[in-house]
Amino acid sequence: MMGRRRHRLGAAAIGDKGIAALEFALLFPLLLAIILSIYDIGRAVHFNIRLAEAARLGAEYGLRAPSDDAGVANTVMNTLPGWTGVTVDPVERSCVCPGSGPALCSSSCPVPMTRYLKVRVSKPLERLLIGPSTATGETTVRLR
Repeated sequence: MMGRRRHRLGAAAIGDKGIAALEFALLFPLLLAIILSIYDIGRAVHFNIRLAEAARLGAEYGLRAPSDDAGVANTVMNTLPGWTGVTVDPVERSCVCPGSGPALCSSSCPVPMTRYLKVRVSKPLERLLIGPSTATGETTVRLR
């Protein structure tokens, strides 16, 4: 009788190991998807922060040389050494006539016109789970 009891306890222990292995096999893909999603999101946030910083530095250069679009683009690209696939959109200039709203920069305004410079940078991202997307950084500064 004692031998049978040991045998049953041993069978239960082996069955528990099998159940644990089955649970792991079922949950592992879910855990892996969660971990890869966290990695993807963190990587995308990192790229967005770096691109926003590069756009900000390009806009700061644009404050010193408002008509030098090539210099703005070079400043952005020099901020991201070794990065490939980065696109610097053409610098956008806009003007606002206080009290009247947006205006053409060449038009006249009764008070000094407020001028803005916008720098936008983007880079395609290869994501592990979600698929390709684009990281962007954008900064708008008011010219003095």
